[in-house]
Amino acid sequence: LNGAGADRVPLETVFGTAIAHEVTNLVLPTEFGDRSAWELTAEHEQISTIRSAFRFKIYCCDSDDTGAFQDAVIAEQKQQWHSLIVDHVLDVLQNPQPEGIDKQDWPIKVWYDGSELETVEVLQTLMSDVMLAVGSMCFVLVYMTFHTRSVFLSLFGLLVICVSIPFSYVFFLALSHSQTVSIASFLSVFLIVGLGADVVFVYTDCWKRSEEMDIT
Repeated sequence: LNGAGADRVPLETVFGTAIAHEVTNLVLPTEFGDRSAWELTAEHEQISTIRSAFRFKIYCCDSDDTGAFQDAVIAEQKQQWHSLIVDHVLDVLQNPQPEGIDKQDWPIKVWYDGSELETVEVLQTLMSDVMLAVGSMCFVLVYMTFHTRSVFLSLFGLLVICVSIPFSYVFFLALSHSQTVSIASFLSVFLIVGLGADVVFVYTDCWKRSEEMDIT
């Protein structure tokens, strides 16, 4: 049962082995968990989904090791796990179809979950969207230059807009005493460009109008 056999294993053997190892509730839908191997074989066409689970037990350290040593080993193992997910696992899960076949045409749909998978996917999506924000910044820079007629004001204004993001993080850290920021906080990257440009336009227009005013 290692997948290297030349012949198909009878369904009775497959289901019987799953029952013997008490993994039917893990690999089959819940409504089939209490069936016998013969019942599962007779109703196998009704089973539209199956599930796989991979669990890893990796040696870390002994109880008499120092806390610093334990923390260092755990940090290294987390980094190795992250590299495994990013470099090898996630792409296969996101694109399970064979080469040359479109994902939408592949009849097998893969749903997955696991440690750090959601976080890694959110960060990947965020980074791809940040590139769109960079493109919008370039457009804003061009328009600010056209509107203010000053390259210096445009570059300095865009710099102030970008600096406001890390400054707000430091301000948040000082008030909340927390070093953790939610993913939703990064949505401000897309808002701050438009809002910051609007502030720059308001100040530059007010300055130009003040030159025209005759205050005596």
